[in-house]
Amino acid sequence: MSETYWLLSTSTTPAELPAALQQALQRGGIQPTWIAELHTLGNAPLPGLSLPAAAYTWPVAPCSAQRLLNLLIDSVQRNAPELLALIEIPPAGLPVTAVILGSPTAAGRRNLLPLARLHSAPPQPPLENMEVLPYNGLLLPLHQALTAHRSGSLSQAELTTLLEVL
Repeated sequence: MSETYWLLSTSTTPAELPAALQQALQRGGIQPTWIAELHTLGNAPLPGLSLPAAAYTWPVAPCSAQRLLNLLIDSVQRNAPELLALIEIPPAGLPVTAVILGSPTAAGRRNLLPLARLHSAPPQPPLENMEVLPYNGLLLPLHQALTAHRSGSLSQAELTTLLEVL
């Protein structure tokens, strides 16, 4: 079974996201042209953000956002695409979070160091060493857990996403 890697992430205000994402890409050694798809959860525009990738915008709804994340995890596991960006624009007051996900092929080919492993899973009881994360947006709790070097699981309706820090 293949894996999906969380290669980098950043969380900031909408106005600062383009610069923060560019800095994160540079720190992670990722060229913007390597990113094949850009998925945005939310309808607010992000001025100044430009990636030469196919762009998709999805509405914000907790269950469908989690379903989208799990579908993207599964597609990256099949190397279709090897690298993608996912940005969540939450309701006002919460920061915008951007994540770059990649396949083992992309990490190996481009010599990228993954920070965590993501798995989509059916609903299940909490696993040992896996903190159940509070749901306040989709990507923000995962980003915060990774920043604190904690593995965790995020569940919404009938879906679970597992973040395993490496």
